[in-house]
Amino acid sequence: MRQGQIGWAYDNHCFHALNKIGHHARADFLAERQKYYASILNDLFDPTPDMDSIWIFEFVCALARAEGLELGGFDLWYESKAIIDEMRNLSTLDLPPERFPEPLKTRIRLALLAYCTLTEMDLPYVIVANLLRLRNGEKYHIEPFHDLAQKRPPAKAQALVRLLRPRRLRRSDAFRSTQTKRR
Repeated sequence: MRQGQIGWAYDNHCFHALNKIGHHARADFLAERQKYYASILNDLFDPTPDMDSIWIFEFVCALARAEGLELGGFDLWYESKAIIDEMRNLSTLDLPPERFPEPLKTRIRLALLAYCTLTEMDLPYVIVANLLRLRNGEKYHIEPFHDLAQKRPPAKAQALVRLLRPRRLRRSDAFRSTQTKRR
């Protein structure tokens, strides 16, 4: 495939994806996907297999997002949902052609941003992880993925420091400071 064909294939794929995402969503496609995932996850949300008071408390903590102290008035779940809703609403607006010469691509970009927001949200993963922990006889955990937290700077920052070091450029200090702040 030549470069132009790859671009066309990508645009064509995005066009078809947009027909399934956002305000163009086919109800039958969405209903089918919901049924599929519900059939996989439904038993996690059923409290009856382990009905003792301690387990029920842990179960409620998992579903109610018992997290301890939060920043005043800032709820990540609410904000993430608001961003997704706002991007969906923005994608339905009439876009002035002088500012948005390719409105379909703009809508695709908004759908992609909503998708990225959705997949980067911690809450769905935390809820499923805690429900799985409970089914495995473990306790609810505020941060079930605490062992996955980065203890060092991202690999990109380290690569930049390596690239800057031979030139003895002072800019490497900016990236090195990310190393000391994260520890």
